[in-house]
Order: sequence, then structure tokens, then C-alpha cells
Amino acid sequence: MASDKDNLIKNYSYIDALRGIAILMVVAVHVSQSRTLNISDFAHSFLNFGSRGVQLFFIVSGFTLFMSLNNRVEKENRYILNYAIRRFFRIAPMYYLAILFYTNVILIYPPHKEGIILNVLFLHGWSIEWLNNVVPGSWSVGVEMMFYIILPFIFLKIKNLDQALKFFVYTIVFKAIVEYIIRANVKSSNIEELNLFLKFYLPNQLPIFCLGIITYFIVVRKENTLSFVKQSTLFMLTAVIGITLFCKTNVLLDEFVSFGIFFLFLVVFMSRSNGIINNWLLQQIGIFSFSIYLSHFAVIHILETFSFYYIKFGGIFDFIYRYLLVIICTTLVSAITYYLIELKFQKVGKALIDKSKA
Repeated sequence: MASDKDNLIKNYSYIDALRGIAILMVVAVHVSQSRTLNISDFAHSFLNFGSRGVQLFFIVSGFTLFMSLNNRVEKENRYILNYAIRRFFRIAPMYYLAILFYTNVILIYPPHKEGIILNVLFLHGWSIEWLNNVVPGSWSVGVEMMFYIILPFIFLKIKNLDQALKFFVYTIVFKAIVEYIIRANVKSSNIEELNLFLKFYLPNQLPIFCLGIITYFIVVRKENTLSFVKQSTLFMLTAVIGITLFCKTNVLLDEFVSFGIFFLFLVVFMSRSNGIINNWLLQQIGIFSFSIYLSHFAVIHILETFSFYYIKFGGIFDFIYRYLLVIICTTLVSAITYYLIELKFQKVGKALIDKSKA
């Protein structure tokens, strides 16, 4: 007879498949950015949507972490402390290895003491200069860690779908107002750098995490959305129209929010389907996804030094060849780092939690 743990793993195996989809999207956009790749403008624009895989990660994160906290709140006396330990040992060891690697072996960005310190403390997500300039793609790690910090406070306040949906509206209002204030008061010599910061920093990504929490109440709690539709539609429309007029930003057409809502439906679909999308290969790639995210930049950089990376097949087939090459090489590397780094330190975190119970 299967144990409760076995059933839980089986019931939520689609979460790893979703992570697999997310990382495949992210790698696709970075492979497509090679200057020597000759593909059509349409293909390039389409592949650029792969960067939204990060938002899929965020939704899955909001979903799974809210589920985890709900599962542990009555089982553990110090569930918030245990949550913090788990999150630190899930992210920090592999990320610190990435910092060491990118600042000492693969110098994609020139190493800088201030940037390294901010990355070690996971504060680089609040820095215009160091948002993404130590470990490639590190902005998302900084944002994720900041979300980890505030999630317990959100968890204490949100108890049902209505509250989650209203909080989603609040986060949209909040991000619009904060951006308006920053643009009005922060003078930057590099407007593109400021725009990039405002695109990636936590307030702009918080609604996406909130969509993950909404997904939890729909998928796990199976709550009915009808009461929210009746009670809160007018409130939402009023808030959206208000910030559109005041801050001159159309949040209804925000790219992150639009993709976030699409991914919400994707998670719901995957939770109710055992189809071909939820397969062993995607699940394995999803299990290694954090290591793949941190290492694929280095793999691309290393492969670009070898001539076989530039074998010509013509047009989009050049991309397909390079993409498969990067995915295979990165997955092999990430399988090693997952078992030697990620799993080992997750066990250290678990041991600390178990020791505190004794």
C-alpha cells in the first residue's frame, strides 16, 4: 500500500513538470540571444517569450510554499523558523557556489566587492547597479529570497480565496504607486538601467507570486470563485481604472501579469491532467531546474569557445541544434550539482530542524 508521502509525491508530480517547462523556456531565450544565430525576426521575438519562464517559476513557488506552510502550521511548533531554515539551505549553498564560480572561473561580469557582498546577502535585488551583474540571471534569485522573507506575514493574513484575490489587487496598486514615486524622485544617468530595475525588482513581481497563492486556493482548497466575482469585481475595476489614470500605466496589459494569469490556468490544467505534458523527462528537468538556471549561462559561455557549437544547419535548425546541445550538457552538469550540493545541504537543513526538536 502506498504511503501518504508517496501519494503526495504522485499527486503533485506535475509541479516538477511545470518547473521543467519553465527552465526550458528560460534556456531557449538565452540560446537565441547568440549574436551569430541567424534566425528570422519572428522566431527571435517568439523565443523572447521564453524569459517569462521566470514568472512561471514564481507562480509555482507561491503555490508550493503556501501549500507547505499550510501543511506544517499544525505539525511543527516552530514552523516559521523551520521554513526559514529549509529555504536558506534550498537556495544559498548552490547560489554561493555560483557566485564563486562566476567571479573566479567564468568572468562574464567583472567581479566587484560591493556586488559580491550584496549577492551573498541576497540584497542585490534592491540595487540598480548590482541587480544582475555578478551571477547572470541572479535578479530572480534576489527577488525569490525577498519573497521568502515576506511570505510568512502574507500567510498569516490570507486564509481564503477572496482574501488572496483582493491581495492580488493590492499588489498591483502597490507596484504602480511605488514605480510612480521612484520615477518621480530617482534621477538616473542611465534610464535603461532604471527601467530594467523597475521591471525586475520585487514590487513588480509580487503580483505574480500572489497568483501562485491564488492557484493554491483553487487547486488544493478547491474553493469556489463565485463569491469573489459577486463581491469584488467592482472593487478591482475601480482600483485598476484609478491607478491607470493616476499613474498613467495600464496594468491590465502588463506583460508579467498577463503571462501570470495564463500560467495560473496552466497550473490548474496540469493539476487535473495526467497527459503527455506531465511526463518523467519534464519532471526530471524540473527537479534539476535550479541548478540548470544557475549553470546554463556558464555552459553556453564554455560551448561558445568550441567550434562545434557553431555547426551550421541553416536558419532555425541552428537554434534547435544549439538548444539541444545546451540542454543536454547543462542537465548533465546540473544532475551532479543537484546530488552533490543541493540535496546534501537540504539534508543539513533537515538535520538542524530535527536537532531542534530533540
